[in-house]
Amino acid sequence: MSKCESTFHYLIAGTYERGEVPEGMEVMALPDGKWLKFYFEGGMKAFQQQYQEIFTKWTPEHPEMDVKPDMSVEWYESGANIDAPDYQCGVMVHIPE
Repeated sequence: MSKCESTFHYLIAGTYERGEVPEGMEVMALPDGKWLKFYFEGGMKAFQQQYQEIFTKWTPEHPEMDVKPDMSVEWYESGANIDAPDYQCGVMVHIPE
């Protein structure tokens, strides 16, 4: 995959457990290093609001973390009602070293 400043890559992924890779798919490794993990509860509306606060409020208040929004991994509770008040999801943000 070539790197282009104007390209946005959105990946849907799972854990690779070796073996044949289906046609049209590729194996990609996440970068080593530190990751900040944020967990949310309260449905997708709460997730979207809190996700935005990570980059508009939390990260500017913590410049020592040197967080770059260029790589993040989101996770969602499987099979649950995304609008339920107890719905759980999260995001991990890469901290380049």
